[in-house]
Amino acid sequence: MTLTWGVFYLLSVLTILSGVLTIVMGKNPINSVVYLVSCFVNCALIFILLGVNLLGFIYIIVYVGAIAILFIFVIMMMDLRNLTSEKEMSSNSKGFLSLSYPLALIIAISTLLLMMKENNLSVILQITTDLGSSIGKIVVNDFTTWEIAQRNIWDSLIQSSMNTVLHSVGYLLYTDFLSLLLLASLILLMVMISVIALIKI
Repeated sequence: MTLTWGVFYLLSVLTILSGVLTIVMGKNPINSVVYLVSCFVNCALIFILLGVNLLGFIYIIVYVGAIAILFIFVIMMMDLRNLTSEKEMSSNSKGFLSLSYPLALIIAISTLLLMMKENNLSVILQITTDLGSSIGKIVVNDFTTWEIAQRNIWDSLIQSSMNTVLHSVGYLLYTDFLSLLLLASLILLMVMISVIALIKI
């Protein structure tokens, strides 16, 4: 395992932990915002590690620099003494949290039962292997064929007199980096769900 792979796995684990702590463990709104900022920063570092520096810096500037600061200003106007007290938590929030644990346990047991079958396990292993090889082509930090192709496409777009930098970035986002753009949309959806969960607490 190279250093790049180690950093990639470390950032992935930290991103997942930050997202989980934002929703489940963040009874204090200040702690939730800290975990949320950590999740954004880790996602930005993953994008930079994958070579998509533009999306990484957009995450830092827009999400960390704007949205997270807005959350902090909103929290500053709240009465944290009442919000952080467990006695003030609504019964709906407690019921939601108590229901999430058995649901997660059922999903984990169902996944293990599916993996115990030989056919399903082979399919899962094949999908994991293919996904790992695809990510490996992007994560490896040398001049691979994928990187050279992307740089050639970018150079040809920039050198064209009819295309501006903004047009070139938009073209690449909706063609070669469409999967990463959809991933960013899913992350934004999870952030919206996190905000709704924080409001209900």
